[in-house]
Amino acid sequence: MLENLTVLLYRFPAFFRELGATLYKVSGFGLIAGAFAQVGKLAASTATGIAGQPPLTNIAQLLPGLWTGWVPESASGAMAYAALGAVGVVLAFAAKDVQRQLRLL
Repeated sequence: MLENLTVLLYRFPAFFRELGATLYKVSGFGLIAGAFAQVGKLAASTATGIAGQPPLTNIAQLLPGLWTGWVPESASGAMAYAALGAVGVVLAFAAKDVQRQLRLL
């Protein structure tokens, strides 16, 4: 299995470098969206608490008409996005190293 991945990496290094960069960017966007959503939830919960209403418990209550399943609401979701970003960085650096090796041939 690992040999097949290595063969693909050597056959298409530019694709894997772009894939790694895309994974890194997607993870960064997800983490930033999660941070903004947490700040928004905290601000809305504070305002509703002052008004005497129950506080918001999740992002879906803050944005009721939008699909918010991709926004990390907990530490485990943020760690999943961080792991995705780490995979992207490793993949991009590995592809860059392969491109450098292929250039020397």
